[in-house]
Amino acid sequence: MAIKKTKGDLLDVMSLQEQIDQVVFDYFDTSVRHEIAHEQLMKLFTEVRTYFTDYLAKNDGVLPAASTYWHMFVSCASQLSYFLAITTLTTAKQPQDTALALEYATLAVQILPHLKTEDDELMVEEMKQQFTVLIEDKDKKEQLVGALTNERNDVGTSMRLLADYMAQHTVI
Repeated sequence: MAIKKTKGDLLDVMSLQEQIDQVVFDYFDTSVRHEIAHEQLMKLFTEVRTYFTDYLAKNDGVLPAASTYWHMFVSCASQLSYFLAITTLTTAKQPQDTALALEYATLAVQILPHLKTEDDELMVEEMKQQFTVLIEDKDKKEQLVGALTNERNDVGTSMRLLADYMAQHTVI
């Protein structure tokens, strides 16, 4: 289930999006099998993390210029973080699992780039609804849902926040 690369050695974000959609369809929409979804999403997230970390290392830590490609990339990273938050919350066995799920949820909200499209707004509404239902900590729930409403970032800021997260979380 490796993510393809383009001729220019970029991660194929269209392939990544298709794989995310397939996992969501198979293990969220068609059947509720969050353990399997979590495993597959974690593999994709690890590939995204490795790719972005390597990209930054090759470019001396300089973030790429905002473009449609990078918008799609951070949007996919946000989706992965969001679905990992859901699968981690629904399968949590230990208190640290809930803390990790909240980290994923926070990352998903922080890096979701602002773009006024119907799909974008549907994702925001889905995130609000799921976080409202699944997150028990009232303050954290209000913070995340409020940020989705008020604090959406541009692509450049989303990439910087993703890079900061990757630098702080070398092992997930």
